[in-house]
Amino acid sequence: LKPLGRSRSRPTHTLARGCVRPGPTRAGLAAPMGVLGGAAESLAASLASLSRGGECGACDGIRAISVLWVLADHGFAFSVAHKFHGLQQHWASMVPTAGNLGVDAFFVLSGFLLGGALHGEQLRSGRMALGKFMCRRIFRIYPTLYSAMLAAMVASSFAYQGADGAMSIRNVCPDATWWYNLYFWNNNGEKRATCNDQTWSVSAELQMYVATPLLLALSSRIAGFAKLSQPCRVTTSRCAVSLCLMGWVACAALGLRFVFSHDLDDLSPHASNSYYTGTQYRFGAYLAGVLAGVLVAQWKAQDRLRAFRARTSCAALVLAALIVVSCIVVGRWWPYIWLACRIHFPIFTKAWVALCRMLFAGAVAYVLLHCACGPATVLARFLGAPAWRPVAALSYSMYMMQYASYEVFSHPLHWTGLGHLCASLHPGTPLWRVALVGWLVVLAFVLVNIPLSLLNYICIERSGIALGRVCVGRWCRGPAAVLSVSEDCAGTVKGSHAFAPDREAPEIRAGEGDVGGAEGCREV
Repeated sequence: LKPLGRSRSRPTHTLARGCVRPGPTRAGLAAPMGVLGGAAESLAASLASLSRGGECGACDGIRAISVLWVLADHGFAFSVAHKFHGLQQHWASMVPTAGNLGVDAFFVLSGFLLGGALHGEQLRSGRMALGKFMCRRIFRIYPTLYSAMLAAMVASSFAYQGADGAMSIRNVCPDATWWYNLYFWNNNGEKRATCNDQTWSVSAELQMYVATPLLLALSSRIAGFAKLSQPCRVTTSRCAVSLCLMGWVACAALGLRFVFSHDLDDLSPHASNSYYTGTQYRFGAYLAGVLAGVLVAQWKAQDRLRAFRARTSCAALVLAALIVVSCIVVGRWWPYIWLACRIHFPIFTKAWVALCRMLFAGAVAYVLLHCACGPATVLARFLGAPAWRPVAALSYSMYMMQYASYEVFSHPLHWTGLGHLCASLHPGTPLWRVALVGWLVVLAFVLVNIPLSLLNYICIERSGIALGRVCVGRWCRGPAAVLSVSEDCAGTVKGSHAFAPDREAPEIRAGEGDVGGAEGCREV
């Protein structure tokens, strides 16, 4: 007998009569069919995630309204608003032209989710897993950023160049400063990258992400030092709330200093750009969200949500609604505020310019606090309606893909005659007719933006999130400094640092983790 494995002859098999040997084609089709089956399952999971909601339905509602508001503002600005400056004060176009407030709402929402998640992690395990936190943020943001830049470069090469279809602002991608987007510094300096210009807000938000764990770690340090004299009155949560309030006041003071030290009637483009995009002027909105998230996390840990429900006041909600309406009606920037106010009340008007965004952020933060802890009011049910969930899931892709969508949109703008309609508007055209054309452009633009955003969400965004989870599970491990936090007494630090990447602490998931009273919220 020959040893096993030595014979090179192929084994023979005897088949019974009527049996058929399996052909190679069936085995060869197994791998492609498996790939197709996996792709179908992934597509089904992506589509199912569009309708998945969480306990904090208000977060989905605010996110969806904010992104649609921003797109409406840009649609008006790029089609009709640059020709008719009176649109900001006309009733038919007052709301869409105030869409830049949607960016402040995004900042508040990010602070609420991420600040609440990190502080909830402190209260549960006494530590913050910063490695996991930043790894998730990077894989959440960068893939869509790169795909948006690539899409803008491709789309700009075949955009319609006719006079009746040209938009007022063209996306130049790549430009001389496109690399500002690579390290998220696009909101500082004398120049900004015109390649996906909206990335300034993403740059500011990532800088705020870095500051959030530092703020909470400082709160723990202060509480630890205060334990020596006031052992049971100073807590980490109280210190975090105090720091958020002081930061909010400091940002408001910086805004007042800028407004009263410049001539707003003759403001240079660099100064105007610095005030609009600077992190020091936008950080107050984020801190308002962090404050709300910290309060929700603290009250949930102490089982005090019912106490807040009992104190929830309709008067506070009415005040928040009045602030939001005032920011829309009165205006946010000096040239667009009512002329009578600028002439007769210049000091009050300047103060309003500096504080209106901060007040708006406070109003949105209170709405989030009310919906997360308060009773199921009409407002909470409206913001938590299932209709908002698909738009909320696509919000980041919709926001990042808007410039590429503008270029793609230029062709339908010409084919449908909307471009010719925009070009035919003249100074004598009634503003209500101009506003109607602007609304039509916004509707068409959103319909063009959604398919491109959906494709990016399925292929890029969800893949980046999944890759971030894999990297978190494999690489974000290491020795952890333990921060013991007690809300009955102050926290004490065990270890050389107040925070470090954690080996055993639960992962911080802004999208799926526990954010105070808002479990299951989508990832920001």
